[in-house]
Amino acid sequence: MTETIEQFAKDCTKLPSTTKKYDAFRELKTEIDNFIEIIPLIDALAKPSIRPRHWEDVIELTGCEIPYDADNFVLS
Repeated sequence: MTETIEQFAKDCTKLPSTTKKYDAFRELKTEIDNFIEIIPLIDALAKPSIRPRHWEDVIELTGCEIPYDADNFVLS
C-alpha cells in the first residue's frame, strides 16, 4: 500500500501545472495526502500485538462501530 500511494503522490507532482489549478486535482491530492498520513495507523492495527481492548479504544475515540476480528484484520 505504501509504495502504491507514494507512486500516486509522485505522479501527481509530475502533472502539468495547468492541471493543478482544477478542483479535481486538489481533491485528489488531498485524498492522497490523507491516505499517506493514515498508512502507519493501518500497519499498526494489523500487527498481532493489537488486542480487543485496543480496538475498543479506537472505537471509543472515533465514535464509529468497527467490526474487527483479532485474528484477521481486513479493510473493506
